[in-house]
Amino acid sequence: MEARWLLTSLQGEKVAVLETSQACGLSRLSAEERNPVLTGTQGVGELILKAIEAGVSILITGIGGSGTNDGGAGMAEALGYRFYDETGQLLRAVPKELARCVRVEKPAQLILPRILVASDVVNPLLGIRGATRVYGPQKGLQSDQIEPLEEILKRLSQTVIRDCAVDLTESSGAGAAGGLGWGLMTFCGAQMESGFSLIARVTGLEDRIRQADFVVTGEGSLDGQTLEGKTPHGVAGLAKKQGKPVFAVAGRILEEEKLEDIFDALMPIATRPMTLEESCASAADLLQQAGKRMGHWIRVRV
Repeated sequence: MEARWLLTSLQGEKVAVLETSQACGLSRLSAEERNPVLTGTQGVGELILKAIEAGVSILITGIGGSGTNDGGAGMAEALGYRFYDETGQLLRAVPKELARCVRVEKPAQLILPRILVASDVVNPLLGIRGATRVYGPQKGLQSDQIEPLEEILKRLSQTVIRDCAVDLTESSGAGAAGGLGWGLMTFCGAQMESGFSLIARVTGLEDRIRQADFVVTGEGSLDGQTLEGKTPHGVAGLAKKQGKPVFAVAGRILEEEKLEDIFDALMPIATRPMTLEESCASAADLLQQAGKRMGHWIRVRV
């Protein structure tokens, strides 16, 4: 598959911006292909290598929407890390083979740029709130696969702690993207940051809002979870700080009473009852119509 990434500059430095789901996203797989025991993050490592070839000094990546649960081992494999079983056989870095891993070998020379990871997931790698138990079923993991895969990641992390002298299994965000958060921090020395805060900073969002007359934000579903650090909540906070009205559009809106103090107006894109499939298929037209309605509302009220 092909994956796109951005090469840009920021304050005089050469910067790469990646979205790891371009290489290992759940959306890149058909329903029949979804099996986190067999999928890996090798493509993410290949993107990082391309960024290194381009001579970047900073690499910013988002890690949402993954279809993998390999702890970032596939990414590490692409960067030169090697995984071996007890007979010394080289293993392919996917969970099915990593079940036999007893030794991790670091690359002889790996020079990486500064890596910043944009993620609002705070889960650790392992345990009841870890990558496998919380997110595995969303990626096609069957109930009888959960404990074996949890054990594979546990064994891998223990081997890495011994051979690489790094223990970040309990770090906030380690469980993001099937453990890719842990892999980026462990194998690449990456720094985890709040996704919204990071993107807002590098895009100068607050300055842009200061110059605006009003702000429009949105997401698929506006509900109580929106207030737990999601992008619309962050945008609304900056807008309120600058005294700007902020409007939100969404595929659906739930728990409005929790949102009314945050947004000046809420607008669902659908004007009649419809299924999720219908809404997704008509999203472009529905958004355009919602834009017209909001434009009229703004013209009257602002």
